Parts: sequence; C-alpha cells; structure tokens
Amino acid sequence: MPTIHANAHAKTGMIARLNHPDYDRWANQIKRTGGCRQPIHLRGKVDHYDPATGHLLHRYTTRTEPDGILRVPCKTRRASRCPACAETYRADTYHLIRAGLVGGKGVPETVTTHPTLFVTLTAPSFGAVHTRREHNRKAQPCHARRNATTCPHGRVMSCNARHGKDDPRLGEPLCPDCYDYTGSVPEPDLAELRLADWAHMLGFRGHFSTRSRHYSTTLGDIRADREHHARLNDITTGRLPLFDEDTVLVISEWEYAGKGHSLGDQLLAAAITGTQLGGVHDL
Repeated sequence: MPTIHANAHAKTGMIARLNHPDYDRWANQIKRTGGCRQPIHLRGKVDHYDPATGHLLHRYTTRTEPDGILRVPCKTRRASRCPACAETYRADTYHLIRAGLVGGKGVPETVTTHPTLFVTLTAPSFGAVHTRREHNRKAQPCHARRNATTCPHGRVMSCNARHGKDDPRLGEPLCPDCYDYTGSVPEPDLAELRLADWAHMLGFRGHFSTRSRHYSTTLGDIRADREHHARLNDITTGRLPLFDEDTVLVISEWEYAGKGHSLGDQLLAAAITGTQLGGVHDL
C-alpha cells in the first residue's frame, strides 16, 4: 500500500484547495464517493427536454464543478486498490447472500424453508508441494507421514519441516520430477482468457461468488436501489429537478477525464472521509 507523505508539494496543494472558492462543492464530491481512493473523473452534461416542444427544461454540466469534472467511485472489488469501494461490494454481496437465506430485498421469507448446502470445491492436484499448516498458532509439520511412500524417482514423499511464513520452499514440489508442470499450465488455445494478465490474482478475474438465476436478488438490483435513493436525496435537496422521467427526453454526454487524487487532495480526502488513503504522515 503506497504511503502519502505531507511534503511541501502536498501541503501547497492542500492549502490551495482549502482556499479555493469551490472547496465546499469539492468536499461534497469527495464525501459522495465514500472515500474512494482513485475516483473516476468524468466530463460532460445531462439535458432534460420537453419532447413535445423541444424546450430545454434543465441542464447539468460539469463546467461548473471543481476542476470542471465530476468525481465518481471507481467501484473496484479489490481491497488492495480501493478499500472503500471494495467494502461496498462486500456489503452488497452480504445482503445478496443473506436475502437468499432469510428473505428481504424483495425475496419472500418463505426461502427459510428451502434446503441449504455449503459446498467446498477443491481444485485438482498436480502433485504434492511444501505447505504450511498451523494449529493453535503453532506451525505443524509440512507432510508428516509415518509410512511415507517413495516416488519412482527415489524421493520419500514426506516432509517433517515446520516451514516459516517466508520459507522459499513453500509451494515447491516434494519431487520436481513427479510434479505435473505441463498439466498445471493452461494450453496458448486459451490465450483469449488473458490468464497471464491475472496471474497475480491466481487467474481470478471476476466475482468470488456465483448464484443460480432464481436465488435471491441481484447485485444490479441492489446498486439500482442505491442509485434511486441517491437520486431522491438530490431531488429533496434541490440538486436535481423533480421530473417524471417518462415524460421528458434525457440526453447525456460523458467522457473519461482521468482518475485519482493529487497529493494534496489525497490528504484532504483522507481527513474528510475518515479513511487512510495509503497512510498519511507528518501532517
């Protein structure tokens, strides 16, 4: 996780932001991102027209926003990239699973009578490797075998070592000649899956969970409910006009304009949202 030092450059940027006339609006944007570490910058406008007359009823444009952009959450699911957005995804998934077990979010409580199975799926093995196990916080022997067999290459398939967390042998085969290296590597005809790009995540590139079509609600419905709530709040506070979306023509134009914070903005964002964007020092 990167460290943010309040050096002279960061402090100068922070002071400039604090003294800018549109600071309050900037701070409001930061709060609405929920403490996102790398908010997406959007530039554009939204027009509301009367479809019968073509009269412009209302226009929102980022030209009046701080820096001429609108900051929105990055919505990543990886805590290493943005803890705040990952927490939103975690909470949404919790409610999705919970609704499927006890009801809620549009799911009837009768689901509590349905059978529930917790299934553990184990990936295929390509050969025994050195591993680390703990019991009551004490390291256990790697592969202790009383009557360990000897592989065709003359190696005893056991290991009584209690490996440390940084032991370079962890993950290495007990017998390199027996280990199925070829079988563990996907076959260049799977190139379109871009597995190499996700090797740092063990090939994982999607949701950690899945569900049947009729189980519970959906993440999309949960996000839609949140957006609806935010829109009602904007209407209540006067930020958006009260229009029946079915009776107006809405035309939107958006373009990507970057992401993230400057060093000074990172310090202020951490103070405003109560998050630690990588660790703030010497402030």
